[in-house]
Amino acid sequence: LLTGLNEGRDSNGLGTATQTSFCVGARVNPGARDQAAEIARARAKVRAGAHFLVSRPVYELDSLLRTVTALEGTQVPLLLSVTPLRSFADADYLANEVPGVTIPPDTLRAMEQAPHGAARATGIELAVALVRQARKLVSGVIVTAAADDPAVLAPLLAAAAPEPQRKSLSM
Repeated sequence: LLTGLNEGRDSNGLGTATQTSFCVGARVNPGARDQAAEIARARAKVRAGAHFLVSRPVYELDSLLRTVTALEGTQVPLLLSVTPLRSFADADYLANEVPGVTIPPDTLRAMEQAPHGAARATGIELAVALVRQARKLVSGVIVTAAADDPAVLAPLLAAAAPEPQRKSLSM
C-alpha cells in the first residue's frame, strides 16, 4: 500500500493526484522458530517495497548473524532492536513464554546470579556487549527500554553510536 502511494496509486491501483514519500520499514524476527519462513517473509517485504528492516529485540548474536547472512543481497539496511533485560524474571519469561525470543543460557545465568538490586545493571552490561559485537553487522541500533532514567542507558547508547572516523596521517 505504501509503495503504491509513493508511486501515486491508491489501494485499488488507481492514480492519485499526488505521490507520497513514505519511508517504508518492515519487521524481521531473527529468533523465529522457522528461520527459513521468516527470511522468505522478509525478502517478500523487501520485494513489496520495504526500504529497511527492523529486528525484533535480540538477546544473542547467533540468530542475528544467521539473519544478516540470509538477507545478503537484499540491499536494505537492517536495524537491530535491543531491549536490556531488567530482571531474571523478565529474562526467564521471555525465554520460556514468548515465541521467537531466544535468551542464551549464559544470559539467563548472569541475570539469575546478579546481586540483589543489580539485575538492571547486569541487563544493560549484557546489552552493551551484544551491541558492541553486532554493531558492524547492522546499519543501526534501536534502543528500547521501560520508563527508566535515560542516564542509566548511557553505556548502551554509547555502544550503539557509530564509531568515529579515524584520520590517517601521511608523510
